[in-house]
Amino acid sequence: MTMFTDQAPPAVVLDNRGLEPPQPMMRILESLASLPDGTTLLAINEREPLFLYPELAERGYGYQTTPHPDGSFHITIERAGAATPERSVAPIAPAPNPARATVTVDVREDQRRRKEPFDRIMAAIKALAPDEELLVINTFEPIPLYTVLGRQGFTHAAAQVGPDEWHVRFRRAVE
Repeated sequence: MTMFTDQAPPAVVLDNRGLEPPQPMMRILESLASLPDGTTLLAINEREPLFLYPELAERGYGYQTTPHPDGSFHITIERAGAATPERSVAPIAPAPNPARATVTVDVREDQRRRKEPFDRIMAAIKALAPDEELLVINTFEPIPLYTVLGRQGFTHAAAQVGPDEWHVRFRRAVE
């Protein structure tokens, strides 16, 4: 569950560089447990925290991961929504940017037929204009794709919108 937002700078910065796994993940989760409502956490890691993402979703947090030229990953984390006693936090779909055209690649049928969609996704990425973003609709969260496209300068925002439906938006990182 991830979202892009136009938000104020994070109130808490947690620099995890120099720590070996699982220390960065543990520090992030401990910090989130005491983070005041409405406060954003910026974690700086040497590695992309792939195992952190499901933990954040389970705890009701949204995140945006941005690879930086120095090789670090900046993960902006915020509460996805306020939970009420009657219901848990609902997933927030990544918001489209009205200033950008969106190219959509729906790979759910490929997945059901056990056909690898990687080449279709990479062809769509290669064909993207600078002002376009890619929306991938998949049956699961494509975590390995985050690293592949992150190395090419893309950020991502993901949301599970149904039991077997994930929407993941990829955008070129803004410098």
